Amino acid sequence: MADIKTCYRGSMLMIKSIPHEVLTEILAKVASSSLADHLNVNQTCKFFHEVAQDDFILRHASLDEVPVIQWTSKAEVASFLKRCEHAQNPEVLYRQGMVEFFYNNQIELGRELLQRSSNSGHTVATYVLGIIFLDSGDNQSILRGRELLNRILTKRSNNERSRGEDVEECRRKSRRVIRQLWVNNSLNPSNPSQSQACNSSRCTTSQKNVNGWSSDYEDMSDCEICRCNREFSHFIKMVLGVN
Repeated sequence: MADIKTCYRGSMLMIKSIPHEVLTEILAKVASSSLADHLNVNQTCKFFHEVAQDDFILRHASLDEVPVIQWTSKAEVASFLKRCEHAQNPEVLYRQGMVEFFYNNQIELGRELLQRSSNSGHTVATYVLGIIFLDSGDNQSILRGRELLNRILTKRSNNERSRGEDVEECRRKSRRVIRQLWVNNSLNPSNPSQSQACNSSRCTTSQKNVNGWSSDYEDMSDCEICRCNREFSHFIKMVLGVN
């Protein structure tokens, strides 16, 4: 038993000698890959429990194993999500924004949370926020919506992912959240932005099948207005359960 305690103390001394920045970076990678592993580390000992509360780690924590809405309240999960929100975890802010906007009908709060998530680099939050702004009645918001949405629809990825994969991820992840909600606040199918005329003589939108989400991501012959309007239309169908 004495040997075990001596070994444990030696191991802890070695771990505590690791620079804090390096240790938080390691634990952040653990948290980003598995919430279960993060919680296990958190419960290992007092030292790891304290380190695991670092905002940098919580900002990167994965929520893949956590339902969007907690139908059965668990104090441990609720406390964890609250700490993640305080740490500006982009996924937590995105999910809460979706819940507030589409489920609780808290439009301004929902947009604020999605904006905070988007500002933190959350691609899907940027995509949804662009859709929401397109639904606004004023030209300035519509222009803002197009700007945000076209960041996703036309961007060139710097990594190995293609533009199409980024767009598909936004559609898939937004659909996944919507499917877990009882939607009490939908968007206006008669999108105000669609009243604005196409601004390109080379736009080929009228020649395309627009019954489903297009997979022709590399075809940039559509004008900016038509690209955004088509994406808005398909998002609406997804919210209504048509797509």
